[in-house]
Parts: sequence; C-alpha cells; structure tokens
Amino acid sequence: MRAVVAWSDQVPERDGIRSVCYDLVFSPDGSQVVAAVGSRVVVYDASDGDLLHSLKGHKDSVYCVAYSKDGKRFASGGADRQVIIWTSKAEGILKFSHHDSIQCLAYNPITQQLSSATASDFGLWSPEAKSVEKHKMPAKVLSQSWTADGQYLALGMVDGRISVRDRKGTEKVMIQRTAPIWTLSWAPERGGGFVSSGANDPNKASLVASEVLCVGCWDGTLSFYQLSGNQIGRDRFLGYGGKDAKSAQAAADASKTLSSNKAVDAPTYCDPCSVAYFTGGEYIVVGGTDKRVSLCTTEGVRLTTVAERSSWVWACKPRPGMNFVAVGCEDGSIAMYQLIFSTIHGLYQDRYAYRDYMTDVIIQHLITEQKVRIKCRDYVKKIAVYRDRLAVQLPDRIIIYEVHRERDASGKVGSSSVQSNPSSMHYRVLAKIHRRLECNLLVVTSGHVILCQEKRLHLYGLDGVREREWILDGLIRYIKVVGGPPLREGLLVGLKSGAVLKIFVNAQFPIQLIKHTSAIRCLDLSASRKKLAVVDESTSVAVYDLITKEIVYEDTNANSVAWNTEEEDMFCFSGNGTLSIKTGPFAPHLQRLQGFVVGFKGSKVFCLHYVCMQTVDVPLSAGLYRYVERGEFERAYTVACLGVTEQDWRMLGEEALKSMKLDIARKVLIRVRDYRALDLLSHIDSSLRGRNVSTLSPAEQSYWIGQVHALCGRYDAAAKSFADAKRYDAIVEMYTDLRMFEEARKYAESAGPNLSATALGSAAYDELVRRQAEWSEQTSDHDSAAEMYIKAGRVDRAVQLLVKNNRTSKLLDIVRDLDPHRDTASMQVVAAHFRKNGDAASAKALYVKLGDTSKLVAMHIEAGQWEQAMTLARDNPELRAKVFRPYARWLTENDRFEEALAQYYQAGLEGEARRLLEQLAANAVCERRFRDAAHFFHLLAGLVLKVADAAAGGTGEPITDPVTVETYWDMFERSELYHAYAFVVHAVDDPFVSDPPHTVLNAARFLLARLSSGVEMPFGISATYVVWALATRAEALGAYKLARLAYNRMQTMRVSPALESKLDLASLAVRATPFQDDEMLLPVCYRCGATNALAPGQGVGDVCTSCGALFVRSMLTFEHLPIVEFLLENGLTDVEALKLLEEEPDIGDALAPVGASNGGGGKRGDRENIGSSVQTLELGGYDDELMGEAEAVVSEGMGDAMGGGGMSGMPYGRSPMRNRVASVEDDPFVAGKGEAIVCGRRHLRRLRRSDVLVVPDPKSGSLAPRQYFRIVSHDIPLKAAEGHLYEADEYEMYCLENKVAPISREHTGATADAGLVSLEGIMAPAPSDEFDTDSPQHNKAEL
Repeated sequence: MRAVVAWSDQVPERDGIRSVCYDLVFSPDGSQVVAAVGSRVVVYDASDGDLLHSLKGHKDSVYCVAYSKDGKRFASGGADRQVIIWTSKAEGILKFSHHDSIQCLAYNPITQQLSSATASDFGLWSPEAKSVEKHKMPAKVLSQSWTADGQYLALGMVDGRISVRDRKGTEKVMIQRTAPIWTLSWAPERGGGFVSSGANDPNKASLVASEVLCVGCWDGTLSFYQLSGNQIGRDRFLGYGGKDAKSAQAAADASKTLSSNKAVDAPTYCDPCSVAYFTGGEYIVVGGTDKRVSLCTTEGVRLTTVAERSSWVWACKPRPGMNFVAVGCEDGSIAMYQLIFSTIHGLYQDRYAYRDYMTDVIIQHLITEQKVRIKCRDYVKKIAVYRDRLAVQLPDRIIIYEVHRERDASGKVGSSSVQSNPSSMHYRVLAKIHRRLECNLLVVTSGHVILCQEKRLHLYGLDGVREREWILDGLIRYIKVVGGPPLREGLLVGLKSGAVLKIFVNAQFPIQLIKHTSAIRCLDLSASRKKLAVVDESTSVAVYDLITKEIVYEDTNANSVAWNTEEEDMFCFSGNGTLSIKTGPFAPHLQRLQGFVVGFKGSKVFCLHYVCMQTVDVPLSAGLYRYVERGEFERAYTVACLGVTEQDWRMLGEEALKSMKLDIARKVLIRVRDYRALDLLSHIDSSLRGRNVSTLSPAEQSYWIGQVHALCGRYDAAAKSFADAKRYDAIVEMYTDLRMFEEARKYAESAGPNLSATALGSAAYDELVRRQAEWSEQTSDHDSAAEMYIKAGRVDRAVQLLVKNNRTSKLLDIVRDLDPHRDTASMQVVAAHFRKNGDAASAKALYVKLGDTSKLVAMHIEAGQWEQAMTLARDNPELRAKVFRPYARWLTENDRFEEALAQYYQAGLEGEARRLLEQLAANAVCERRFRDAAHFFHLLAGLVLKVADAAAGGTGEPITDPVTVETYWDMFERSELYHAYAFVVHAVDDPFVSDPPHTVLNAARFLLARLSSGVEMPFGISATYVVWALATRAEALGAYKLARLAYNRMQTMRVSPALESKLDLASLAVRATPFQDDEMLLPVCYRCGATNALAPGQGVGDVCTSCGALFVRSMLTFEHLPIVEFLLENGLTDVEALKLLEEEPDIGDALAPVGASNGGGGKRGDRENIGSSVQTLELGGYDDELMGEAEAVVSEGMGDAMGGGGMSGMPYGRSPMRNRVASVEDDPFVAGKGEAIVCGRRHLRRLRRSDVLVVPDPKSGSLAPRQYFRIVSHDIPLKAAEGHLYEADEYEMYCLENKVAPISREHTGATADAGLVSLEGIMAPAPSDEFDTDSPQHNKAEL
C-alpha cells in the first residue's frame, strides 16, 4: 500500500490566534471537509481542496467540529465557551454556551442529538428541544463518541476514566485507565465474511462489532472494550518509549535491521491524539505525537504509515466510502491523502489466494467457489500457493500452511487431502520461518520457500535454513512452479534479457530453455512440457517447441498466457479486452474478456480483473467443429470432453455415425443418452455380424446413412439415400410416420413394381390411407379424416370423430347412406349425439328408421312430452314402467304429489309411492303441518292394504294378515293422533282459533289418554302443548279439578321462562275455584252407563273406568259416540255376518238395547225424576206405538242386578220378552268389566241391521279390517267415512265448508276433479315462543 497527497493547505494565523487544526470532520456524503483552525471554521471541497467558507463566529480558538448524520447541519465549539449550529450552507442558526471551553462535540447518528462536553459538564441538545440538558462531570472531558445505533455515548476524561452513558445522560458503565483519554471511537457496523481457519482465540477475535469501543490513551496504547466495560484482548502499544528499557533497546535494534524496509517504519513512541474507523470498519487510522498517521487493523495492529507530518497530528479522518484520509496538524496544515492498495495474491491451477484487509488471507477454490479466510493478524506482504501448500510472508516471519492430511485406520497420515479430496479447504500451519526476509517475489514448493531478489534466487528449507542460491544473468521478471516430484520440483524463470530458464530445486545449475528476443512478461508450459508460451514486453505471444527450439506460433496484443492443463494443443492469451483460444493448428477463437488470464483448465478460464478473480466458462466448439471437418474424430472427442454444449455433443455423435466411426459414436451417444441413436447403432452392429465397416456394400452404406439422416431430421437427404439403396419401402414408411402422405403416395406410385416386390401391395396402400386419416384427425381436419376412414371401411371411427368434434352437417350426410342392419351401432351413436345437441327431429327420424321405440320414449321423457310418451306406452305395455316412473318423479318435483302417487300406482311401484308418502309425512311433521301429516299417514295406511292385496292376487277382500293388519293400525292411529294434535296446536299457537273449547278439550283428553295408556306418541307431538291446552280449556269450561290437575302436571315439566310465569299465575288462580268439574262435562259410558272423570287414570287409556269399554270418538268434535264395538266369534266370516245382519229378527226375539237392563245412559231430551228410593225416567220424543210394543218400566233391583242404577229408555224400547235379567249367553252386551263383546250367529240374527254400524262400509270395497259397532242411540246421526267415525252433522258441515273430507281429503264438491286429491298448502302457524318444543321434558314421541 502507498499513500499519495491529493491536496494540502496551510492556514495562516488570524486575529492574533495561533493556527492549530484541532479537529476536522467530513460531511456524510464526503463532499466537504469542515476543519477547526485557529478562531475560524473553514470548509473545503473534499475533492480538490478548494476553500468554500471561512466562518468567523467564534472569538477564540475553535477546538472541535461535528457534522450531523443527515447532512443538514454541523456544529463547532471552542475556547470562547460557545457552541454554534451551522447549516450545510454555512449559515449560523443557533448558539448556546457552557461555563467552560468546549472540548469536543458529537452528533447522535440516529436522533441528531448533539452532545457538547467541557471541563466540568456535558450538554445534550436536540433540534426540537428548547434548552440544553446539562450533566456534571467529575473531570475534564477530552473526547466523546456515540454508538452506531445512537443508544450510548462514551466520554473520555483527563483522569483516565471513560464514562458510558445512555441518551438521557445516565451513566451505565465506568472504565478506568491510567492516562488521559484524548481520543476514542465506537466501531461502525460491518458485515461478516468467510469461514475462519486456524486456531480461534476469543481474546483475539476480529473487532468488527458496532458495540466495540476503540480507546486512544496517552500511555501510548490502543485498547478495545465491549459495551459492558470488559476489555477485548490486550493493550496495543503504538511505539516504544523510555518507559521500558528493554523495549527501547529492541526498538533500536529493529531500526537498524529495518533501515531498508519501506513497508514497516522504525517504531517510535506515540501518544494517540485521534483515532477513526473507516466507513466499513475495515481499518483504523491513528494520528498522534509521533507526527505520523498510521494505518492499523481493527485489532490495533499497526500496518503502515499513511503520512509523515512536521508536527503533531491532532485530527485524522477517513473520507466516507472512499480510500482518502484528511489530516490536520499542530502547525495549522491540512492535507488529503489517497490510499492505493496493491494486489497481493498467488495462484496454482484451481486454487487462488489473495490478501484481504491487509492482514487476512482468503483462499478460493475456483471450481467449487469455496472460500476460507485465514486471519494472520499482521501485515501480509507476499503470498504463494503450490498444490496443498500456502506460504504467507509477514513483516518478521513466513508461515507455511498445508491442507489437512487425513489419517487411515492405523492412524498414519495418508496422501495429501488435495490428492484424496481435490476440493478440501482445511488449512493448518505446517512450519514458520522466524526471519525478516525481503524479496520481490515469493514461491513455495512441497519442502522449500524460494525468495526472488532482482537477479538472485534464495532457496530456504521449511526450517528457515538457506540451502541454495542462484545468481542469474538478468533481472527476474516472472517465476512459476511447474510441478515435479516432492523436493525436486521445477521452476520456470523468465528474465528481462529474454532468456527462459528451468531450475530444479535440487540442482545447482539452471537450464536455459529458449532465448527470446525481448524481455519476458509472462510464460507457461504445456501439459506434456513440450511447448512453451511466452508473452514479452512488446505484448507479443510466441509458442516454442522445446524440442526443436523453434517458434510454432506467434501473435500480438497479449498481456498474459495460459496453457490448458488438460489438453496439450490448447492455450489462451488475453489482451486489449479480448480472449483468444488457440486449438491445434486452427486460427484462434476470439471473445470479449476484461482482465488478465492466469489459468486455463478444461473449459474454464481463470481471469484476474483488478483485484477480483473470475471463473469464465468458454466455448470450445470452434476447435471441435474444425476437427470434425478434418475427420479427426479422436481429437474432436478429446476437445468435447473438456466441456462443450449438448448440441455440440449431438453433432459429434451424428457426424461419427455418418462417417461410420462407431466406437466414437457409441461413447458420444452414451454420454448424451440418445437412446434412439443407440438403437440405430445396435442395428448397424447387428447387420455387420462381426464384419468390419469397410466391408459394407454401397447400398448398405447408403441405407444406414439414410437412417442417420432420418434420425437427425434431414428427410430429403434420407429419401435420397434410401433411393440410392433401392429401399422405397423405407421411404414410404418414413414419410408415413412423418404424416407427409403426399410425399409417401408419390414415392409409392412412382416406385411401381418395386412396391409389390417389397410386399407392400394394396394392403400397404390402405394402411397408408388409414394413417393419413389418423394424421388428419390429429391436425383437426375432421371432415377429411372422416372421408378417409369411410374409404378405409372404418365407418364407426368416422362417426366417433365427427360426433366428438360436433360436425352435425357432416353426420347428416353420412347417416343417409348407412344401413340400419349393418351400421346399427353407428346410427345409435349419431342419434344420441343429435339428442344431446337438441336436434330432436333428426334423432327421432333415426330412431324411427332403426325401429327403436324405447329410445323414442326416452326422448319424449327428456323433452317433457308426456302425452306422446303416454301414447307410446299404451301401445307398448312393456314400456309403461319406463314412462310412469319418470312422470311420477316429474310430478313430485313440481309439487303435484297426489298425481305422482297415482302414476306410481299405475306403474305398480308401490314401494316408490310409500317412500314418497313417508317423506311427505316426515316433512309435514318437521314443518308442523300436522293436518297434512294425518292425511299422509291415512294414505300410507291405505297403501299398506293395497300392497298386501296385490301380493295376495288382488282378491279385493279385507286383509286379515296379522302383520299387515298391525302395520295398518299403526299408520291409522298415527293419522288420528296427528289429526287431533292439529286442533291442539292451532288452539295454542293461533289466538284467533275458531275451534270450540269442547273440541279442543276433547282432543287434548284423547291425546292425553293415549299418552297415559303407555302408547308411544309419534314424533312431533308435544306433551306440553297437550297439557296446556287441556288446562286452559278445562278452566274456561268450568272443569276446575281437571284444570288444577293439568297445571300441577305442568309444574313437573320443563317450560320456557315466558310460559313459566303464566303457568305460575294460572296455578295460583285456579286454586280459588272449586275442586270439582262441571257435571255436564263428565263423560257417560254408553255400554254400562257409568259416569267417568274428565282426567284419565294413569295407565287406563281412553276407556270407561267402570266396564273398560273403549270410547269411540268423532274425529271432528272428539266427543265419544253412542256406539259399542263387538267382535265376531271365531269361524264367523264377514260375509256370513253381513248376511245374518240383513235378516229381520222377530220383535219378541230382538236383543234389548244396550243399557236397558243395567241402567245405561238415556237419549237426549229424556227427563229424569229422582226420588228417595226409586228413580223413574219419563220418555219423551218417541212414537207411542213403538212405546206400546215395549214396557217402559225400570226397577231399581233390575238396575242393580245389571250393574248399577241409571237411565233407561233407548230408542227401540224394550221387548216384552226381556223382562228378566239376560245372561251373557243370551245377550253378549252384558259382558263383565274388561271383557270383550263377542257375538255369534244366534246373536247376529237377533240384531237389526239398522242397529249395527259396519266400518268400513261393505259396499265401499275397502280392504281395511271390518269393525262392528252396535248403535246405542239414534239421536246422534253417525257417519263412517275414510275408516273413521264422525257425527253426521259435523261431517257434512266440514265437507260443505272445505269441499274435502277431513282426513282423506277426498273431494266432495260437485266441481272437484274426478280421481284427484289436493293437499292443503297452508303452513301451520309457527310454535309460540312460550313453548320450548325442544325441551327434554316433553314426551319421548317428540324426540
């Protein structure tokens, strides 16, 4: 490294104040230098030293200046105790003062906060602050510096103390030194580099972190500290003084020894006055009392002298981002020095070593791009590389490194790691030569170090002993190790006289190889050591044959040369920005390249451009092509192995095949993995059958050459070669494979008899047409392809192609000529295509032509043309299921459910109908449409019977199968339950319900009776709703006992908070009412005449509590009807029973009315007189003649005998034959409690047909099981419909109002459509918020 003065200036004395440059600073962009000189603040242009401003703001000496990091302002302070803030345009904008002179200033790099220090305090000022915050100091402050992140400020004091404080001025760390701290600086941020090699000493780590403080102390040392106050490493002495006698003597000896050394100056004692880091933190510049500016490492190791001045150096600062240093001295001089760093490096084959940061060595593997850093921690002067050796010359020693050697299993050191692992980069110290040796060039071999000094070469062993010396005839200009056995390596030496010598390290005398005409600048030896290339001072390159000593090649514009280490006849040279690659006898190949070529290996050129080593991949194709042109395939293959492109490899393989160089071709094709070419090569080998290539006939050679041309894509040349070989079949096959059918047809037609001779004939022509059709298909020429397929007899393929590409018009043309018997499948495909595209007319015409009625029906169904589909189904009964099923589904999708059910019935799809009904019923329950749910379950019950009848052969007789009957009754009961629950829901949820309270009360009692009997209630029925309706209607009708019981029961249920308040209020209110029910509401059993309570007993059900007879209720008012059910005895059929009932009994033999002998209930309108001991009933409203036929006397004893007193007077009166108590055998209707009433033939003959109600009506043709009821009173007209029982008046009124039956919804109006049933589309009202329908307290039927 050397330093050059860029500019300098001497400031004269002004205002009677001595001109001393105490401080200077650069602007952040490095364009200006601000210096404190005398009483002025002077501003220079940093580039040329022009004086820009001389500022007079201070009245006494200016001691310090500082520039803000943002470049907007700078500050100055001095002996006048004033701090002045200047803008970047040198305009003063602010001034503040201290009590003492200003010793130093420093701007915070982040917050732009200014710190000003004096002998007694320091202040902190920021642009946004209104005042200066001052802090007392225990001693005079001499220096200060902020950390790179602006968090901490270090203050150096005259008593040797260093105080580290935060931005608020609070002290964090105190460091004690023994001498004044005149200068200190925090290290800037600096990125990391490479992996370190060698031993790692934590006390000698590279000091590059931003939290490292460099301290210049006036005990002649540099020291480094961490932010925590811990010292890093030891103190670095900047020189030798009188403090240490031994050091002084050592300094004197060193001065004598190094008198001729320009790189290292004679050491003297130095107290540092200024230390500063370069911008990147690479180096430290130090100025002090030794009148010098020294360049040091970040660890404090002194490298060299930057400048020598005539007085103390008070300030030295590097220019930001540049290798310039500004120096200010005691005598008022200011100078700018430019630092020029020279390149120190070494190269051997693919290993390159160079100096970094003056003290580090970086070794780079040029092939793998690996790098390793060796920290020498001293000034590196020279570097040399050879194989696994690295020599580094330092000021007082030479260190030899080697690549780490691996040990085998026995523990012995094996071969060098470079030989076993060429990319190994693990270096370790092999030897050290502790001597100060000066040289111009340094060379290392396996066991020696060679130093070059002008005309002399000194050979030193690794132990530092000089073994040999060569004195040459001229100055040494170039030296290079060319290899050889260990300890016997050879050197090439180029002299200024033009001589090139070869020196062996174990030989005494040099050997002259050639004598060139000019001074040698660069040289290199070929791999076989038979040729030598030299570059002289005239930039000419010459290649010598070392055997004949003659020049075999010359050229100009060269500054460096290198032989290819892997190819004898290839070298390159560079010059004037051009790289020339010379291969064999051919002209050089030129390409642009900046720098000096220093190595050539394979296809990689190593180029040194300035201080950067680059690896460049160069093309070797030019030499390869020239060797191929000359037919030298062996040499071409050698060049290709050095590194060429994939295309070049394929060209070489192709040319080798064409030239029948099969061995070369095989190696090349294996290299590029061209399996098709290798397959062709195998065919050629098979055809040879052990013969030599030269034995092939001309026709055979032409044929194989044609195959090579075809393989490489030169088809015209291939056709010509095939024609020369008379192989027209190969031509046709080639063009057919290439889809060049016209060319193939041309050769096929022109060949004539040759085709038949090669067994092609008409079959080959048809195959040609077929393949042409395939090619037309691939090229999207679908019409042409279809025509060709038809010509080849592939109608199906033509149809598939046209259908796939939707060529409808072409399809119409083709199908006109198709035969329905032969081309049925193709016509079916076309018809399906027409259907898909909506061309119904064309598809219908094709199906008619094919006679495919099934597809016609499918078309009508797809189009929704149900009338046409029905017509075809009537003509073809086997298609009915195909029509009715989709029609029914369509009706279902359009919410026409009844019509859909009818279609399912007609199609015989009872299973589909049942699934539809089940889904409709489930949806109705989920949507709370309970009337609809009752209707659907009613239909399901009928469907169960119809399916069973169909399974039995369609007899039309009532179903008697127990399983079917059980299923029927299950559906039937569900229908009744949902029908009753609909009244309850409407009464609870709809405040404007019109149903009478009696109806709602009876419906709730009906449901509650079923619930209390243990019958599982269907899903959706809420016990809360039922009990609440029962309670509210009972209370309204005066059944207070029932209401109280219902409210008490609801207290055990879980209800919503809104309903809970109402329930509590109602429960309290009902307690004020009598604990009894209105007698008019109490139900009377029509079988036994007993009065029953309104609340059903637990587990009893909807039956009489006295006799156990089931109450038969009307499905509109839910009043129990005046009828008593009886059963037929075993063996008695419905037909026979009906026949017996049709017989008119004798009036004297007729059975008495139910209840006439046991006090049964009377009819409406009777008057009852109750005495003390006798009850009499005065009958009214009957015909006297009828009453004359029977005696209306009821005795108390008879009534008691029949089971209790009661009212008599049934509509038919009593027979004179029945004055005595009838037995069960005579009258089954006097059966005991819980016993079923069973009638036999004798009993049926005694019953009038008008007294018996058969459900369903035998004339209706219903399949439901028959039920037989004896009518107790004719005052209430009854109606049996839908399998249910009604009061006739209520039923007729409902039908008149709604036009449909209550549950079956059969239309009763005159305008109703015949055979159709409509659904109520009205949704049930939403459940009230007061009822928590999801409550777990509801009965299990809800869940």
